[in-house]
Amino acid sequence: MVWYVLKLRGNEMKKSSYPFRLAVVLCAALLAVAGPAAAETAHPAALMAEYGHGVRAGINDLVRKALLQTQLLAAEPELIQAVTAGETIPLVDLANLYIMNSPVLDVVAFFDEEGGILAMNTQDSQGKLLAKEKIDEIMRKRFVERGVIADCLTNKAVDSLVEFQTHCDFTPELYNSSGLSVALSSPIVDPDTGAKVGVISTRLNFQRVLDVVEGRRFSDAKADVFLVSDAGEYFSEPIQSGLVEPPVAPEVIRALSGPFEYTDFQNIFAEDRDDYLTLVQINIREMVPGKNLYILVRAPKDAVEEAAAMGMRPADKTVKQKREVS
Repeated sequence: MVWYVLKLRGNEMKKSSYPFRLAVVLCAALLAVAGPAAAETAHPAALMAEYGHGVRAGINDLVRKALLQTQLLAAEPELIQAVTAGETIPLVDLANLYIMNSPVLDVVAFFDEEGGILAMNTQDSQGKLLAKEKIDEIMRKRFVERGVIADCLTNKAVDSLVEFQTHCDFTPELYNSSGLSVALSSPIVDPDTGAKVGVISTRLNFQRVLDVVEGRRFSDAKADVFLVSDAGEYFSEPIQSGLVEPPVAPEVIRALSGPFEYTDFQNIFAEDRDDYLTLVQINIREMVPGKNLYILVRAPKDAVEEAAAMGMRPADKTVKQKREVS
């Protein structure tokens, strides 16, 4: 494992006075001399990276399961027939059936070959009817220019797309969200002609992602974990809603994420006054191009150093999944 070590002062980021190459050599030497196991438990950078990679693995697993189910549904003959014919009532029934039988999906919607919405689920996973006025509001929206929909229809190279959204069309209406969600879309293809006849687009309530983040903690150390973009956006309801200030300034996140553009590093480690910071890149192949996402971990130096000295490792904590629709 290699770390890119940076020093932060106030809201500005500066490279350490040591050359970049020396930082790489130093961390590589640590592994060579002390051995992988010792380095992983003895160095704060290793502990922070392991923590961030564990959160990333949980998010990747959640998204992968949801995307696989979306892709399987897109190939259902009954769905292909109903989308091709534009039959709204059968599509609503199918969407409700899919939601009832899915352990991970929270919204299922179908679109025609021009990107217009045809139908969506009108019930939640427990069979409870969603408010009609909320469904009607969503059905009146224009989705034609949404990249996660349009690209599935027009780009021949695209099979499926994943987008972590801060302005979702569905979750504000259904979950009283500021707009956070994970959108997963797959083209619906006529098996006889090979033509794309529509798109199935599903959503994960972002609480599922937060459950993964909150379900992994240091054994005793306190740590804050956030999902952020290279533009400095936070995927956090309180921050998105303006209720709290970002714990790390967006310009610092933009600066921290810079080295990912020209290196193959998976994480970056930095010191910020009394805290350690780690940025771990999320690498989902189907992600919509143009936005890079990261796990941001912030923890007090003394807590991380104590945990590293005692040989502690990040621990999983069981979190009950919530699927309530308000």
